[in-house]
Amino acid sequence: MGLISSLNKITALQNISFQQKVERLLRLGCSSFGLTTAIVSEVIGERYIVRYVQTPDNSLPRDTEFPLGNTYCVHTLKANDIVAFEHAGNSEISQHPCYLTFGLESYVGAPLYVDGVCYGTVNFSSLYPRTVRFSEDEFDYVRLLTQWIGNEISRQRTLTQMVAQQQQMAHQQELMKAIGDLARIGAWEVDVLTGKVSWSDVTRDIHEVSDDFQPSLRNLAVFLKSEKDRQEFKHNIKMAIEKGHAWASEYELVTANGRHLWVAIRGRAEFKQGYCVRLYGALQDINSQVLAREALKVKMQEAEDALQARGRFLANMSHEIRTPMNGVLGMLQSLSATQLDGRQQQLCTVGMQSAKTLLALINDILDFSKIDSGKMLLEAVPFELSQLLRSTMQPFYAQATAKGITLREDFSQLPAMEFIGDPVRVSQILNNLLSNAVKFTAKGSVEISARLARVADDASRIHIFVRDTGIGIDENTQRQLFNPFVQADTSTTRHFGGTGLGLTISRHLAELMGGKILLQSEKGAGSEFKVVLQLKNAQTLTPAPTLADDRLISGDGTLVGKRVLLVEDNEINQMVVEELLSTTGVTLDMAHNGLDALEKVPLAMPAYDLILMDCQMPEMDGYEATRALRSMGQTLPIIALTAHAMVGEKEKCLDAGMDDYLTKPIEAEKLQLMLHGYLGKSQVAS
Repeated sequence: MGLISSLNKITALQNISFQQKVERLLRLGCSSFGLTTAIVSEVIGERYIVRYVQTPDNSLPRDTEFPLGNTYCVHTLKANDIVAFEHAGNSEISQHPCYLTFGLESYVGAPLYVDGVCYGTVNFSSLYPRTVRFSEDEFDYVRLLTQWIGNEISRQRTLTQMVAQQQQMAHQQELMKAIGDLARIGAWEVDVLTGKVSWSDVTRDIHEVSDDFQPSLRNLAVFLKSEKDRQEFKHNIKMAIEKGHAWASEYELVTANGRHLWVAIRGRAEFKQGYCVRLYGALQDINSQVLAREALKVKMQEAEDALQARGRFLANMSHEIRTPMNGVLGMLQSLSATQLDGRQQQLCTVGMQSAKTLLALINDILDFSKIDSGKMLLEAVPFELSQLLRSTMQPFYAQATAKGITLREDFSQLPAMEFIGDPVRVSQILNNLLSNAVKFTAKGSVEISARLARVADDASRIHIFVRDTGIGIDENTQRQLFNPFVQADTSTTRHFGGTGLGLTISRHLAELMGGKILLQSEKGAGSEFKVVLQLKNAQTLTPAPTLADDRLISGDGTLVGKRVLLVEDNEINQMVVEELLSTTGVTLDMAHNGLDALEKVPLAMPAYDLILMDCQMPEMDGYEATRALRSMGQTLPIIALTAHAMVGEKEKCLDAGMDDYLTKPIEAEKLQLMLHGYLGKSQVAS
């Protein structure tokens, strides 16, 4: 039998493996060529790896590696063709490492290609030289053997890849099924050409249908609860078939067992040659998510209702507390202006201080409520910072002196310039910090300093420091000191009072101004608060006069003869306003509610010059009365007097047609200054 025929017969065998075929073919080549060793190698870089081998004594194991340069195959790969040596010792490779190391005399080898890429070589060799040259038949055998091995390796690779892909696909299918079962996600499919509808096991389970139930296009939407949903679902199917629109919707369905269930249905269309041939998609049980979402909506609504109820409660409490506080402070202000002996004046002062402390606590709670609801708004007016800081410090000098501590200022690094911002809130921050510093310092000093840290074209960064030698704050307390209702220790409230809101409010105000408040302190060694503010630079240097700078002279004749109507239902508040204006020369008339005011204003002879309008009154409140007066063509100034101090109250008054706004308790100085602003120029004390 010829050599090539033997090769074909061996490769055609069906009952032996690829490795067994290679081993037989290598033995056949060795026997036919009169050589002893045959190798199928794989070459990776400079590594020569024995993959299949035939030797007389099995002395060369598979997967043995050699440096490629130490093998004759380096010449085969370089030539990219069959290379043969019958007697290497008498040839040009007599000094080759393979000859010097192994003494191989005869060799024939060809490059092995797999999928068009060089894989390695197929070669035959022997320690003995051949006496005759290799024939063309022998070369053909090597070529055919090399080609067959390359094809088989390629086929084995393909089969291996296919098996791996099938295993991966099977794994993915199992995983997708497991995920679908866990997430309750089913599949559905519609063959548009035949009308056949297929449901996955999960889809059938969600609908709770029997095993013999066969879904169809006609009954596909029958499980949906509402007619509206059924029509929408049919429309989605129609648009998908006609125009290829994908969709995703949530529906409430009623299962075959009558159970109500929320599902999400998603669908897509598949087109071939411009026609829809298939619809497919997913159906997911989202009942728990929808129920949780609805429950969350209910809780959010309850929370919103609770916030609104809290706001109404705070507004009502503000009104109810401020109304009697107006009487207390108003009468104490009037009493302090009378002839009192030293003891009486002292008692009056203590009463006013206590009332103002109570009012400060109320204001803290209201401010915290505004911040907590995100409704704290800032003014944007020009002010001179160093003047504002000195004005804020002024009331604390007496307290510091009474305690025997020193109150110092250092504004040498703060140039005299104006900024745009909210001076009241800046003063409030400083007031809180100074109040705490003086309160918690028994000896030593309290110092406030400020400097301009950075100036840009339109804004500046300001640093304000408040340092004291007081009791200090330990490290653990510092971490939570700016939280609401937190004070340095449990005895603070008993010794010093307060709500524990001052620092919280101050920090939020600083943040609203683009800044922050930093603290450095040590227990028993004092504290330093650093306030960082971002303020816009003012374009002009014309600060408005403040109450701290202007001192009104009572009875200066400016308001003499002016007629003012007070619309107020509370008799105590009537007495307070009457007392506060008793020295101004104003002629004061009373109306007990809005209806009473509507009757008196048109009949007044001579006409009123100004109206002081309470907001909360029976029968007709101040807002309605103001709107009615404006609709009658009345243009006289109307000033709101309100016990409400919540967010939006000022805007509510202005929207009703009022000209200005004063909150109760009413301060004599502010009331008189506002009257002078509307009825005449104030006189400044010389």
